[in-house]
Amino acid sequence: MNSSDTIYRSDTGRYYSPLELWRRLEAGEWTPINWDEDSEKEWVETRDGDMLELTPVAPSSLPPDVSLVETDYGVAVEGEEAL
Repeated sequence: MNSSDTIYRSDTGRYYSPLELWRRLEAGEWTPINWDEDSEKEWVETRDGDMLELTPVAPSSLPPDVSLVETDYGVAVEGEEAL
């Protein structure tokens, strides 16, 4: 696992890897709304119509209760890898 891999924190407090974001977008669970090139923040709309703000964070700054795992397809936040 590369320590420079970006993880995203949603404004709901959940964490997602780029793989998990991609899976949700491809499945139609989320729709991209906006991406800020400078801050690399992304806003998506959920299937329920809720808006999520996703902020990139370094893996080294994750809280102790958030673990990353390596899957066959890339890095995932533990508990989200089965998506």
